[in-house]
Amino acid sequence: MTITIPKTKGNQSGDATEPKCIFANPLKPAICPVLSLAVFYFCRQRPLLSLFREKHSEDRFGSCLRTLLERLPQPLLDLLGVGVEEIGTHSGRKGASTFSLSFPDGPSPIAVFKRAGA
Repeated sequence: MTITIPKTKGNQSGDATEPKCIFANPLKPAICPVLSLAVFYFCRQRPLLSLFREKHSEDRFGSCLRTLLERLPQPLLDLLGVGVEEIGTHSGRKGASTFSLSFPDGPSPIAVFKRAGA
């Protein structure tokens, strides 16, 4: 599965966009993007295409994340170790990069930055 992000911080005009690959994670289904999309698809009442074709779809992830965090019970929020106001849409990408680079025998920085789009 691939996605294309039309504009980024480093490419404001959107001229040099390249599709990014998204892979399934069969070892950890809780964080598998392919499984998440399938569950989301089967739980929605509207067609999935409307998710990607509506106006302001770039803001939808941020508002959904904020709503989800606001609904979490306090014990789960305490497990996060940071305040809800400190978690944003960049947290997952940047946190995953930092986590991947923390392993002594992990992937090379170039491989991580290429995958993370940094």
